[in-house]
Amino acid sequence: MGLTVNLERRGAVYYWRRRLPQAFARAHGRIQLRLSLRTKEPGAARYLAAQLDAEAQIVFREADPAVVSGEQLAGLFARALEAHRHKLETLCALERQDGTLSERVREEERAIGIAFRAMARFGPHAALTPERSAVLAAEGHEAAAIQAGAAALAALQATGLAGASKARLADLLGAVGAEPTPGNVARAEPVYLRAVAEALLAGSARHDRDPSGLAVFGDTPCRAEGGRVAPSPTDSAPCTPSSSVPGSCALIPVAPTTSAPTSSAPTIRVPTACAPMPAAAPHVAPTAVLAPATADAAALSPTSSSAPDAAPSTCALAGTPPPAVAGRGSTSEYRPEPGAASSAAARPAFVRADASSNEIVALGERLVARNVQDGRWNPKTERQARMIFGLFARFLAETEGIVSMTALRQKHLDHFDAFLREVHRDFGKSRRDAARSIAEIRRISRAKPIEKRGLEPGTRNRHLTFLGQLVVAARRSGCAPAPEVDTSAFRVAQTKRGREQRVKPKLEQAQAFFRSPVFVGCRDWRAPDVPGERIFHRAAYFGPMLAHYQGLRREEYCGLAVADIVTEAGAPPHVLVRPNGFRGLKNVQSERTLALHPELMRLGLLEYAAALAALGHERLFPDLYSPSSKSPLGDRLYDELTPAIRRAGLTPHQVRHLFGNVLKQRGVAAEIRADLLGHGGTDETTERYCDAAELKLQLVTLAKLPIVTAHLERVPITLIPWVERREVAPWSRASSQPVRPARRPKAGDR
Repeated sequence: MGLTVNLERRGAVYYWRRRLPQAFARAHGRIQLRLSLRTKEPGAARYLAAQLDAEAQIVFREADPAVVSGEQLAGLFARALEAHRHKLETLCALERQDGTLSERVREEERAIGIAFRAMARFGPHAALTPERSAVLAAEGHEAAAIQAGAAALAALQATGLAGASKARLADLLGAVGAEPTPGNVARAEPVYLRAVAEALLAGSARHDRDPSGLAVFGDTPCRAEGGRVAPSPTDSAPCTPSSSVPGSCALIPVAPTTSAPTSSAPTIRVPTACAPMPAAAPHVAPTAVLAPATADAAALSPTSSSAPDAAPSTCALAGTPPPAVAGRGSTSEYRPEPGAASSAAARPAFVRADASSNEIVALGERLVARNVQDGRWNPKTERQARMIFGLFARFLAETEGIVSMTALRQKHLDHFDAFLREVHRDFGKSRRDAARSIAEIRRISRAKPIEKRGLEPGTRNRHLTFLGQLVVAARRSGCAPAPEVDTSAFRVAQTKRGREQRVKPKLEQAQAFFRSPVFVGCRDWRAPDVPGERIFHRAAYFGPMLAHYQGLRREEYCGLAVADIVTEAGAPPHVLVRPNGFRGLKNVQSERTLALHPELMRLGLLEYAAALAALGHERLFPDLYSPSSKSPLGDRLYDELTPAIRRAGLTPHQVRHLFGNVLKQRGVAAEIRADLLGHGGTDETTERYCDAAELKLQLVTLAKLPIVTAHLERVPITLIPWVERREVAPWSRASSQPVRPARRPKAGDR
């Protein structure tokens, strides 16, 4: 068995072997090419084989052995339209769910659709002159929409995003059985751009459609009729690509049929007639793809003599109609197989970095699984690693055409580092970022102010650390990249001492923070920053105190369990900082036992924990939890405290920095501070030969902290009402009781 693709060993010597394309095989009378690499070293053999693979691919493409046919271009159009339509449907559903779907989104899609239509018709770098605008107007586009499309086209051209990805076109050509030669790529580009345009211009049907009233089988929007599924007359008429494609695809509207099938099985009407659209015909936005991805030439040919009732051929995508039966101008019926998934192609087309087809993603998943199994990575590290592995694989696939680590070179890392330096700093906060193409990420980033672009050096270094582990895993598994690949070359060296990288907050800031309404009295639990007479015991009340008096990290105290607050005979009350069912810890030294500060007991933390336990709560702060969200619990706390944070000029995590700095300034030894903060020892003496500071010693140390909550009075425990009723958070999507938004504080409230 070979060490990698196209590599085998005969005796002690490695050989490179490559199957020739059909045109080459016919011309040379052989189906394989085999060369001795004249080496016995596996690493050198893998490197040489990767070089030969790249050179062979260039030779095969430049030879241009076959020209893509009209039928293959029709299949390419169908695949591109299907994939991009599904992508837009997914984004539309997310925006509808989030409440951000608006007329502005529809107008933007229409403008970009016209820009892509112009690129398909006149070329990616052509200007939209008045004469060309008149051609678009003849297709039925309004003057205002064409003007917006011209602006969108200019923006795409200015940012270098005009045209289509060559790697994407090569993939589509390969999927329809055509060689991805430079000539075929050039012929396929306008067809692909037209498909993207048609998907974008179908915004009216996509935005106005009732998502709960339609059953979509495969591609055709349908409505139920007496146990059958028929095309919905309220949707735009479907279109089909012409089988004779000169350079872009002509579409025609096909009226839905009214004849009912005799069987009770759901049916889909598949139009078969194709004809060029007249120049003055109004534009009809297709609602679905009706040409299958694997359509063969005979099925798409208008002159085929296939019998009308011939059995349909199998489609590559489950639930996609098979090739239409030619020879009739009406329709043919397709009955989906039982259990066929109509959404099999729901993944956006540009997200090609999946484990089934991308070796880099598969390798990353194995690396993640190994580290999680060994207990080396916690859920946060696992999430970060999976994100960067997926982004890296997507970048290489979409911009470099690479899906294997063996083809990775140092220049590709350089390109990825440049990409990280231009990505906007909010990347990753939206769940839609995982579904965006690299081109879209770049477009969004370039629309941001310059000061909000480029990931921070520390963030880039963390990503490079993960990628370095991926390179090591690749070499260990036998799919090594080039020997010169080294992620450390792109790491940013620190120019400041660690203590100078973060500004330490002042004690006065903490004192001002703990005078916020959430601590001294607010109007309501929904308005924790509006002054009032009520105090609610919750995460926003006790959480910052746990950071100030115990030195806990944000996620450490947000994820505490009620059982982690311990009172037992013979020992002071204490907090167990340990992994639980709600969150893990940053590292092994983060697990510790901390004596509870007397001020927390004075303000009622023990009684608060007892009240929650009596109600059956397991979380110490159930007000942060939503069953419909996977976001860190601290994000919710941060949102609730944002006004107070901005006024005081410090964050909950900076309160932890204040804890460590105050103890140092008051003479506490570094070993004791490390035990309280959850840091590891610096040498054998402090780490291996010593136990953690005992609880009594901790209490002596904690007594040196300034009491910044002395002005707060102890009040009876008051829980948030829905916590007391053991209900799901009203702001959670899983709740049936929507929360009434709190009124923003006005100047007169202060």
